[in-house]
Amino acid sequence: MSEPSREMFTKQDYLKLEQTSPVRHEFVGGFLYAMAGGSSQHARICLNIAARFLGLSRGKACRVYQEAMKFQYRHDVYYYPDVMLVCDKPLPDKFFENQPCVLVEVLSPSTRETDLREKQIAYTTISSLQTYLIVESEKRLVIRHYRDEVGEWQVENLKDDGSISIPCLAATLTLEEIFEGIL
Repeated sequence: MSEPSREMFTKQDYLKLEQTSPVRHEFVGGFLYAMAGGSSQHARICLNIAARFLGLSRGKACRVYQEAMKFQYRHDVYYYPDVMLVCDKPLPDKFFENQPCVLVEVLSPSTRETDLREKQIAYTTISSLQTYLIVESEKRLVIRHYRDEVGEWQVENLKDDGSISIPCLAATLTLEEIFEGIL
């Protein structure tokens, strides 16, 4: 994550600014963090995952977003996940979601620490979330955080091959699909 803005913003000012800003910002505790552009590998991985989710969600009450939709974690925290899947939940606002079943962050040098620490802690407290994927963009590795059958969070590292259960879609996502045409 970039350096925070020097001035504090209210949530209302942030949401208004984001509607017209050419640069996306995450909002944490009153401070804005500009979102950096990603590499071609980062973009392709996000697109591969979002495209697979979009295909699997056809005919279901699900919404798939890639990088441009805000996720409201708390009243004073908004993130832009790389990919977000929301199923069977009403749209709370046309500018953000707040009950995802899957969140995906693709690691890049500028977001790595935030994704592995701050967002991991935050995301695993979301009651609607079933799966949180952290995807390496420079090597074939996915860290899968998921709720087991009793609702406890588990962690699994997937390398080379493997498949990831996506319960809210009643489907799987393979590493081959994630890294298709890349690694």
